[in-house]
Amino acid sequence: MLGAGMMGAGIAYAHAARGLPTALKDTDLANAEKGKGYSEKLVEGAKAKGRMDDAKGAALLGNIRPTDKDDYDGVDIIVEAVFEDMKVKKEVFSKLDEVVKQGAILASNTSYLDVDEIATATQRPGYVVGLHFFSPANI
Repeated sequence: MLGAGMMGAGIAYAHAARGLPTALKDTDLANAEKGKGYSEKLVEGAKAKGRMDDAKGAALLGNIRPTDKDDYDGVDIIVEAVFEDMKVKKEVFSKLDEVVKQGAILASNTSYLDVDEIATATQRPGYVVGLHFFSPANI
């Protein structure tokens, strides 16, 4: 998961809740950890309402790994939720194209930007998709 703001953190939570190990990457480790903190608050709220027990909450949070590193070995899908600006998204996808294995899916969470245009920043436009999560993404 690229981008640990409200949307990225919510998407990371949704993936982790389904048992998927999720790296939550941001520009620095402090921001990535802040994004995980959003998930911690959601878990605490679910536990307080009796919707989640301690074990399930710990397992969910254990699936989220905050990082500021470009460690994409073995990653099959990357979901991007960075600032909603075409230039920024193209820069992100261009860099991903250089470091992510061939065959990996590059997904954008854009709500209105042209995914086909984002894909032009890569050498693999057929592997670029749009995934739209409603806000809050964890629901």
